[in-house]
Amino acid sequence: MRNPNLVVIGGNLGRDAKYAVTQSGKEVVSFSVGHTRSQFNEQSKSWEEINTTWWNVTYWGSDREDLQRLSEQLTQGRRVIVTGRAEQRPYTTKDGRDGVSLDLLAATVSLVPKIGRDTAVSNTAAGFDSSAQPPW
Repeated sequence: MRNPNLVVIGGNLGRDAKYAVTQSGKEVVSFSVGHTRSQFNEQSKSWEEINTTWWNVTYWGSDREDLQRLSEQLTQGRRVIVTGRAEQRPYTTKDGRDGVSLDLLAATVSLVPKIGRDTAVSNTAAGFDSSAQPPW
């Protein structure tokens, strides 16, 4: 593979995922993931949040049942690890300012187990890995 563009994002969902079927019949799940960067403050001896980077994630698939089940488990606040191809998309805000959206075309979506809950399902058991082998 020449010049691979592989990004791994770990964070929390900013909103519930949305499942949709396009006019051409393709199935997709979309959601946003926020990753907050922290750093240790030597003076206060505590961790401080520096900033949060938001990613718009799109996950395409062919198995309607799997995608619907995945979208039901991707709820606001849920921790995930997502791998995929990153893209930047320019946009203009309503007040005329320019911005850049960070988009991720997901290859894999992993649900981080909820500690102390029996309802956690690994992504492998749930069948949400879109490739049989690791993407690297």
